[in-house]
Amino acid sequence: MKQNIHRHGDVLIKQIEKLPEHAKKLKDKVLAYGEVTGHSHRFENPDNIDRYELDGRLYLLVYQPTPLIHEEHLPQVILPGIYEQIQEKEWNYIDKEATRVVD
Repeated sequence: MKQNIHRHGDVLIKQIEKLPEHAKKLKDKVLAYGEVTGHSHRFENPDNIDRYELDGRLYLLVYQPTPLIHEEHLPQVILPGIYEQIQEKEWNYIDKEATRVVD
């Protein structure tokens, strides 16, 4: 399987083969909310996707080609498939810990 990977600001989604068993369907379809601006990474048509969570990891099931949008980034069309959503992190050498990248 050719793996599709998309980076959209601080959000990374990568295609996976199957949704993990026992993943819980989420009501919120926004991938990430902005901490300062209130902007969000979201799909133009949220009816075309479902989000899931299992053990703190997030997953997407995309049913139709759907633009992923954000006020500060160009849209990216995400093709149908199953994806893992990954929040980008960076290493803080002073505090010696990984911290979440804020977009």
